[in-house]
Amino acid sequence: LISYSIEVRLIYRFLLYCYDIGEIDKQIISIWPKKFPNTRGKTIPSAYSVQEVRTLLEESKNFTKENNHLRNYAILCLIAYTGIRSSDVCNLTFSNIDWINNQIIIIQQKNSKQVVFPLIPEIGNPIVEYVLHERPDTGEKYIFLSEKGKKFCKDSITVIIERYFSASSIDIGNRHYGPHALRHSLATNLINHSVPVFTIANTLGHSNTNSVHIYAKVNLDDLKKC
Repeated sequence: LISYSIEVRLIYRFLLYCYDIGEIDKQIISIWPKKFPNTRGKTIPSAYSVQEVRTLLEESKNFTKENNHLRNYAILCLIAYTGIRSSDVCNLTFSNIDWINNQIIIIQQKNSKQVVFPLIPEIGNPIVEYVLHERPDTGEKYIFLSEKGKKFCKDSITVIIERYFSASSIDIGNRHYGPHALRHSLATNLINHSVPVFTIANTLGHSNTNSVHIYAKVNLDDLKKC
């Protein structure tokens, strides 16, 4: 982390030099962090590899004996592929989904920031299956409903995700295994695939990149290189 912090500062000085000689626009400098944020003492998030998440989804798809399986599987897919928070899953309405342009557009409850997710088949198809074959016939605007046809609560989502993890063949070890672990996993796997922190921050709906840097701690391979 010390080496990484030094690199960030050196790159910033190099960008200043490039601006001074007229090679780049000043806007690039304004978005580049001047120093690496302090992550000392912060807990390393629990994360699962791409293969582990894939295993979780594949095995959970066959977990059909559970009540409201279509709803629960749709929620699992939504969180795994987007990293959306449980509170925003509960608040998701039909007006948030643009089926024509294949987008999910939400205003996050935590920071009121708008986030746009691609509506890929791995997300859209499970939602359609749930709405057509299992969702209570009601005029409720929220997509995911309880057995009584009321708005779903985020505590119930935690129970569902933990149950699916426990029923899977994944070696959980000492890692957390709730919905937030899926969010952490998405961020960590994006970092491991060299996706820019600015892109990851936008994907997760963070207001700035500082919240993303904690996931660099999980990237042990790159930390070893440092």
